[in-house]
Amino acid sequence: MLGLDSDPHDREHAVCTLRHYSLGGQKCVDEIMQFPGCISLITSLLKSESARACEAAAGLLHNVTSVKLYRDVAIESGTMEEIFSCLRKSTMTPEMKEQCLCTIWNFSTDENLRYKIFRSDMLILIVRFLEDEDFKVKEAAAGIISNLCLSHSYHGVLVEAGVIPKLVHLLQTKGDDYKIIRKEARSSLVELSADDDYHALIVEEGLIRVPLVGSSAYNTFKPQPYSWPSFPDGSEIQRSSRPSKYGATELLLGLSVNEKKTEPDDAKINAMIGRSNQQFLARVGAIELDDEGKEQSGSQRNTILPWVDGVARLVLIIGLEDASAIAKAAKAIGDASINEHMRTSFKEAGAVKALLQLLMHSDLPVREMTAYALEKLSLSSKVCEMIRAEDGLELLVSLVKDPNTQVEQLEKIIDILSRIFDMGISMITTPDYSSNGSEDTVNAERFTQGNVDGGFNGSSQKFMKQEETASESIIDFDVISRLNKVIKESSPSLQAKCATVMEHFATSEQHATAMTAACTGSVIESVLEIGVIQGNLFDSFLHSKC
Repeated sequence: MLGLDSDPHDREHAVCTLRHYSLGGQKCVDEIMQFPGCISLITSLLKSESARACEAAAGLLHNVTSVKLYRDVAIESGTMEEIFSCLRKSTMTPEMKEQCLCTIWNFSTDENLRYKIFRSDMLILIVRFLEDEDFKVKEAAAGIISNLCLSHSYHGVLVEAGVIPKLVHLLQTKGDDYKIIRKEARSSLVELSADDDYHALIVEEGLIRVPLVGSSAYNTFKPQPYSWPSFPDGSEIQRSSRPSKYGATELLLGLSVNEKKTEPDDAKINAMIGRSNQQFLARVGAIELDDEGKEQSGSQRNTILPWVDGVARLVLIIGLEDASAIAKAAKAIGDASINEHMRTSFKEAGAVKALLQLLMHSDLPVREMTAYALEKLSLSSKVCEMIRAEDGLELLVSLVKDPNTQVEQLEKIIDILSRIFDMGISMITTPDYSSNGSEDTVNAERFTQGNVDGGFNGSSQKFMKQEETASESIIDFDVISRLNKVIKESSPSLQAKCATVMEHFATSEQHATAMTAACTGSVIESVLEIGVIQGNLFDSFLHSKC
């Protein structure tokens, strides 16, 4: 009845019957495929004038190509090209569109067939289907994109087609009907995030990559005992002597706040929301229960979360006991710190204090990834300010002096020190982190902004003098001797970073004296003679100090 010489109504009836029969599973499909040439006959019905016959043929091809054995047969019969031709029509019914896309979805599971999709002009059309009104069409298109993302060599083509914003939108769509769509969108974004450039684009869209460390790792999470409430960065919520007219002053803190300037800013509010969400999930054991991302290959598994939850999740993980989980989370923090918004978010979430403590961890990968995260975060002057407020400068200097500090970690630590010294942030007078937006904090923020803009008032100059006095008590002969050794033995990139730190030391008479005693000048001259360091980075003190 499927024969080309049969009556069109008979052919329509036959293909509809076969489609329903194929729903019985692979055994039924095998029986249909026993007849030679049946795929070609089914494919020819995609051109039928009957919408019902077209839909039935597309549905039957969808079921047949779900069996790997018959995909090559379908390709040889020109099925993919005919499906492409159908999808280009503007008059397709939603059912026809869905079945055609599902057939392409089946083809895209085969890595050897994906190139046919990329070589055609269908990719732009498939990406456009991600915004279709019918959620079943969106689901099939998302499934195709998810499979295409498994071929990393084509990531550039996908990104150029504008797939990232559309996937982000689908991932953020609520509703039970979109469960599969969200799963496919998340899988696609995880694959795309493997490339640093594309991960940055995803972060710009408000999502970040978070490692999946296993639900058992969260068993070591210990909720903080009750104390006066504080923000995630460790600063206390301001105590008020004015009782709340609603009662329960300590319980309902927000109700005793009457002035707008005591309200926390958005960064602190988001940090509190994220911490509450993630700690609640950890307490009830509801993190990673669905084994999300288990289909990913390799030892590194990730998921994609909105930045509010993702930042809080990463900070929570670095507070666990699993060294492997901590290292993965620290690396993820560094990877996500691509702009000031993200760096500030991690600071407000309490990442800086936790990372400083991890610099002394017994596990080498943890120390290396922690230094990497702090190096990325230290691009923010506010983070550098907090590092000094948490006595981080003394810790960093002690690590520089430690001969056991690995070169990779040492390079990042020196980079952090260089930024701290360049920014000239006060070590003694720092913002009042115990406030939540009070006048003192506002003034401190203005001072910080003044540093960023390069304009210092009289107060900030006073702070700078205090900073210099304080740093002199930390920087000693041992530090300078260690830096001399690094300059003589390390790579050019590390030498250049040491040069920046040394240049800062040279502005202090006490440090210059120590540098003279350590023969820093001769060390630098010997390096310059062999042409390892280029430029005049040391000129500010070579001629006058050593």
